[in-house]
Order: sequence, then structure tokens, then C-alpha cells
Amino acid sequence: MDVFNKNLKFLEQNYPQLLPVIQGNDISSCTQVFTKKQEPNIILNANGTEVYLHSKYNAEEEARKWALSLGEQDIQSEHLLIVGCGLGFYLEQLLDHSKSSSIYVYEPNIQVLKEWAQSRDMSKALSHPRVRLFVVGEDEFFQTVVVHSVSSYVSNTIGFVSPPVYKRIYPNLVDDLQQKMKDALHAHRTNQATLSTFNKEWLENVLYNLPYASQVDSAAKLKDRAKGATAIVVGSGPSLKYDIDYLKSVESKCLIIAAGSSIQALEHHGITPHIVVSMDGGLPNYKVFQNIDTGRVPLVYCSQINYQIVENYKAPLFCSVLDTDEVTPYVVGQESLPKFQSTTSVTGTAMQLAVYMGASEIVLTGQDLSYPGHQYYSSGVNHISSNIIERELDGAKELVPNVDGGENPTTLKMKITLNDLGLLVQLIHLQGVRVINASKHGAVIQGTEWRAMKELLPQWLKKEDQDFRIERFASSSSSEEKLEHLSKVKTDIQSLYVKTKEQNKRINRMADLIKQLADKSESGNINTLSKRLNEVDKLWTTITRQDVFKLFYSFLLKHHIDVYMRHVTTIVETQNQRQKAALIVEHLGKLVKAMNDLTPEIYEILNKSMDRVDLLKDRLGDVSYERTI
Repeated sequence: MDVFNKNLKFLEQNYPQLLPVIQGNDISSCTQVFTKKQEPNIILNANGTEVYLHSKYNAEEEARKWALSLGEQDIQSEHLLIVGCGLGFYLEQLLDHSKSSSIYVYEPNIQVLKEWAQSRDMSKALSHPRVRLFVVGEDEFFQTVVVHSVSSYVSNTIGFVSPPVYKRIYPNLVDDLQQKMKDALHAHRTNQATLSTFNKEWLENVLYNLPYASQVDSAAKLKDRAKGATAIVVGSGPSLKYDIDYLKSVESKCLIIAAGSSIQALEHHGITPHIVVSMDGGLPNYKVFQNIDTGRVPLVYCSQINYQIVENYKAPLFCSVLDTDEVTPYVVGQESLPKFQSTTSVTGTAMQLAVYMGASEIVLTGQDLSYPGHQYYSSGVNHISSNIIERELDGAKELVPNVDGGENPTTLKMKITLNDLGLLVQLIHLQGVRVINASKHGAVIQGTEWRAMKELLPQWLKKEDQDFRIERFASSSSSEEKLEHLSKVKTDIQSLYVKTKEQNKRINRMADLIKQLADKSESGNINTLSKRLNEVDKLWTTITRQDVFKLFYSFLLKHHIDVYMRHVTTIVETQNQRQKAALIVEHLGKLVKAMNDLTPEIYEILNKSMDRVDLLKDRLGDVSYERTI
């Protein structure tokens, strides 16, 4: 078998996502040559200049000298990203000379990867257990994939290395990646802190909304209902004032989606959008809907929305879920509700809904994602106190480019939202949907084209009128059907309660085993220690396979699990049984304790959820129910 077919077989088994790249028919921009030592080499065309990827004389020796020249801080860093691996030479030498336990590889040039597959054994480097990730592609999207993937592994810092030839061809790439990694790590820590703060609230809302998720219409009814249309996603930013009058004239030409609190601004200006989208579980979001007429605009909501909004909303409701919610699909059916990617802003959910409904173009307005002129909200948005707004504006010390060529003040939190939205835009582009940013004076949103709405209006007015009223697709249930739904939901919650009690017994057993490991790890009998390690392994596998682990523990304790997972490779690869036991006691022990501490809170929320179902049944006139647990 020749080297290319051998590599294809290896990639098929280990990196199947790279096969389409290797087998693509794009025209090569490089020339195959050999070094004086008859090693494969290539000449790249970089901005009109021919550049040898490796030494003309000895590629392996050149790569070895490069690896030896790296700073000690880099090669001893626990996590290390190499930008540019050449025809494998640089990566192989880095693996030989670095002490990093996790190495992430980003090769920006697809042609380099293809030539590597044609000329040298890829398995030598890519089968190494320390290689955790391999991403290839020059497009900015792939850089984003790299930093977001790596940031989920890394707790604090990561080293960056790049061969000199790559620094010549891509002079700003490493600096750009370092900045993106810094932002991604900050975003990851912020998201984890947010989850830790609001996880109980999230679970309460999901469980309290379950009775409605099984009664109201699924947002699946809206699939392709705006095929080929332009969708305007409206935000609450101060720039909305420039486009309000244009929105009034296109309600029969474009699908108008209010993202979250912008519904207040639109109602203030006398505009009725076709849909309002909401996902936030916090009390401020409930205040948004206390300040509007909830009988006018249909609401598409995600399952962790503040339950009081759903409970009191008067217009038709359409339910969806975010990919972080495993509970709702588990109860109402995996295929019943559309699932959207979790983003840091409701704008991201609204954009995904537009794509789901079949829009071919999305236009963003009022999406400033910064504070132009130190302004916070559009007029009419009044659910947050002036003190909070002033505090946010005072903390806006960061700067981001704006669409006018200048800069806007912003906060790190808002910058994370901006970066998050930019990634979503790139994913939407891959689905063939164009995204235009019409937010005057707002921040530049990566991947979008900026155009003033005044320029877009003439082409919209030429469109044929369309009926975008989604209330046409709403249905109603009888009292008998509602009672039937509530009975099923109650049974499902009771089942989850029982499963949580069974899981708690396993968790307590695991805590006992870890205590025994701690007692025996230093001086206990090695055979007994090995037996306990096997018991821990089997029991942990059983615990993680339970439904309630996925539904409750893995989300509510995501930060703890992420921390533990960073040590799993070391635990698995440690051969010394006493050292392995000590690592399990230290890292798994912390996670098991967190699970034990969390369980009473899960009981409490499940009990309250059952009480709420009973109350809803009582309101419908059913007094025949009994609590069975």
C-alpha cells in the first residue's frame, strides 16, 4: 500500500473530518520538490513570492533546531498550540522535544496538508496521544474553531509556537490567534461563572415551564414559513432610532423579529413585529414583558425563559429549546421541538429562528453591541434601572471598531457577545444565508456586510406582499387535553425524582470508595488498592450513564466536570496505582462532593415542580390527583 492510501486509511479511522479536505479537487498553488537529503518539500506561492516550506538541504534537521530553539516556557507549557506543522517535520520534532501534555495543531494551508498526505506517513505524528486537536484551513472561521475548541480544554494559559516560515507567510496570524484565545478564555470563564450563578434558576424555569412545553405549539410549526424572505432582527440598541420609520413601511415585505427587550422599543414607536423571541430566565426579562401588551405579538420562547412570562402571556406561544437543555426534549420528545445553539444574546436565537423559517437574508438593526456615544438603549426600553445602566457605561473601558471606521466603548461582557455573534454569522453563512448589519454607528460584526437601511429599502418595497402572521399556525387545546398533558408531565417529574434518589445512592457509594482510596493510596495493600480502583471505574461509568446525570448534574456542575475532565488523560495514562489513586481522590473526589452537595437542591426543585403541576391541575378543575412520592 502506497503512503497516500495508507494515510487515507489512517485519517478515515482517526480524523474522518479531514478526508474531504485531502480528497478535494481545488487547484494546487505549490510545487513539489525534494531537499538535498531527498526529503519531500514544497515551494509555496506567498503573495507572488516563492517560499520553500522547509530547508532546501535537510528538513528534519531544520525542524529539530527550531524545536530546540524554543523558549523553555513554551516547551514546558502544559498546553501548546503549534501554528503550522509543515509536512509533519515541525510537529514531529515538537513532540520529541516539548514536555507539553496537550498539543493542539492548526495548519492554515490546505495544500500543505494535502502534500503531507501524498508524501509522508501522517500517523507518526497524528496518532501521538498528546495531539488533542488538528484543524486545517486559512479561513477565519477555522481560526475561531481552533480557539473555541482549545479554550474548553485550557484552564489558564497556553503556549504558542510557529516555525519561522509560517511567520513570514502569515505575519499577523499568531498575534491574532493569541488575542482571540485571550477573548475565548475570558468568555469561557465568564460563561462558567454565569452558569454557576444561575444554574438553579435555569433548572427551575425549565421544570416549571414543562407543563406549557407539552401544551403550547412547537416552534417546529414555523419551519420554512418565511421561505426566501428577508428577516429583520431588531435589537434594543440606540441606533434603532435611525431605522424605526423604515420598519413601519416593510411589515408586508419583510419578516420582522423583535429580539428580547426590543419589543418595548417597537411598541413605544407603534410598530408591531411579526414575532418576539425570548430566552432569558432572569427577573429583568420578566419586567420586559410586564411593560408591554402581551396580547399583540406571538412569542417564540426557549424553555429556560422566566416561567412567569409563559404563565402570563396572552398571544400565541411557540416553544423551542436551546442545546443546553436536555430535560425538556427528554420529557416532550427529542423531535418535538426545534433545538437552537446556545448563544450569549437573544439576537443569536432570533437569527437562528430566521434561518429555521427559511429566510435567505438576515438584516440586523439596533444591534450596536457596544455603547456608541455612551448610549445604552433605544427609547422605550425601560426594564433596567438607571443606576445599573450608569454602572455598565462607567465600566465600558474596552474599545471595538465601529461601522463608521472609528471605535465604540464597550465592556468585556459585551465584547464576548459581539465575538459570539460573529461566530454565529459565519455558521449561518455556511447555510447559504446572507447577513447584513444595518445598525448605524454600531460595532463591526465579523462576517457581516454593513449597509444603511435607507439603501436597502427600495429593493424591499419592490417585493410582493407576504403574510407573515405566524398566529395563523397556532392551535388550542381543550381542558381535557390540558389535564392529560399535565398528568403525563407530573408522572415524568415523579420518575425523575425516583431516578435522582437512586442516583444519590450511587453517589454516596462513590464517596465511600474514594474515602477508602484516600486511606489506602499511600501504604495500603496494592491488590486491595487495584480492586478499589476497578470498583471506582465501574461505578463512575454507571453513574455517568444515568439519565439524571445528563439531565441535571452534567449541566448544573459543568464547571466542576470541565475541571475534572482536564485531568482525566493524566489519570488514565498514569501506570503507578498509588499515584492514580491519589489523582482520583483529589480530582474525582471534588466532583463527587459537588454532586452530593447539589442533590438536595435537585430534590427541592423537583418537589416544587410537582406542586406547581398540582396547582395547574387544580385550576383546571381536576381535584383527583394524589402525590405518590
